[in-house]
Formats: sequence, structure tokens, C-alpha cells
Amino acid sequence: MKLPGERVELTNGCGFCCGRCSTIHDCKTRSHKEPLSILGENPKGIDVHDRFSAYNTLARKTGNRAQQICWFHLLVDSKDLSKLYGEEGKHIHETMKYIHAKAKSFEGKGRPEDVENLISELQDKLDRPYKNLKCRKFGESLKRVKEKLFQFVINPKVESTNNKAERAVRPMTVKGKFPEERDHQKVLGH
Repeated sequence: MKLPGERVELTNGCGFCCGRCSTIHDCKTRSHKEPLSILGENPKGIDVHDRFSAYNTLARKTGNRAQQICWFHLLVDSKDLSKLYGEEGKHIHETMKYIHAKAKSFEGKGRPEDVENLISELQDKLDRPYKNLKCRKFGESLKRVKEKLFQFVINPKVESTNNKAERAVRPMTVKGKFPEERDHQKVLGH
């Protein structure tokens, strides 16, 4: 079965979501080969995912199609920095929240110039001498993936997070991991 669209990586499975359909594939590894076997070599759409390295290989093998890094994951990572690394971490997290809100305000109707401005503003706000290595590496990592941060600004069909796919596959993963939960949910009429 070949599916275009949004993908979310799960612990022991790959979840795929395209519009209203979703599926889970029991992945034996976390390599690019598992989603490639389902998506095929020339899928349509944009991958929305966390920054797991196998997705870079998958992108190359599927014609370097557009990628969108999940902002939920970015915001969780920056929130962790704010809790662990004082003012530097807080600056990063506040910057990320501000830029994400600004980017979402375009509601998918932005222009390429808007994306360039967002990238520039993000880099300007994060470009500072960090004492903490983790804070510095986070900022550097965003520079490397800047073209994957704002697909949702110019494409109304793309969300800034992979939450849609996560929500679509969650009931299936709960049933697989907790069979007794499935029976409990039947009793409750869910």
C-alpha cells in the first residue's frame, strides 16, 4: 500500500496520515527503508516529522521532496533548554515561541519572502555567543535545517506539527500496546 502525505515515527511502528486515512506499519528498524517501502520512491506531499536522521536519507531517496520539521518537537526541546540552562535556554525558548506564533499567523498564505524574513529573524535572535554547548548546538542545528522550518507558512495543507498524524494513529497504538484498554473502551462505548 502506497500512501502520500504526513508521517509520524512511533517507537515500534511507523504511522502514516493522509487526509482522513491513517495506517500503522510494524517497523523492524528505525531506518529510512521502512517508510520508503510504504511511501514508494516518488510520493507526493510533504513529510512532517521530528529531526530523526533517517528522514534525511528518506528525503534523498524520494527525490528530495519538501520537508517540514515538527514545531511541537522543537518547542519541547527549547522548553527543556529553558528549564536546564537558565537565561540562555529561556531566550531560545521565548524566541522559538515568538517565531512559531508569527509563522502561524500567515495561516498558510505566506509568500517565499515571508519565509526568508522568518528565517532571518530567527537567526538574528538566536545568533549570540552561548556559553552552554547544548544551547549553541540547538541554534546551529536550526541553521542547518532552515529550509525545513516554514513549509506551513506558504502551504495551507501543511501543519506546523505532526500532531494530526499523532492523533490519527494514537487509538491504534493504544489498542496494540494495551489490549485490555481496547476492551475497556468498548464497554464505555468509545
